[in-house]
Amino acid sequence: MDLQHRLTGFAVLSATWIAWVLVGLSMGGVAVALQRVIYLISTSRNMGKLKAQIRGLLRPGDLYLPVRCPVDCRP
Repeated sequence: MDLQHRLTGFAVLSATWIAWVLVGLSMGGVAVALQRVIYLISTSRNMGKLKAQIRGLLRPGDLYLPVRCPVDCRP
């Protein structure tokens, strides 16, 4: 067995665990993305209510009222 075969075998052997680490990280990334999609879908129901409350707080000429007043306060 010559040196080239030894080095090629070592390169293939040492690259295998890196490939498995990359597969694991990819699966983790997909899991995080799915979790965020599920979270956004579950919280989007409140978005219409929040928009209505903010629009109710915005009066002509008073753009800073939502900053001073909590969302649940009534002007």
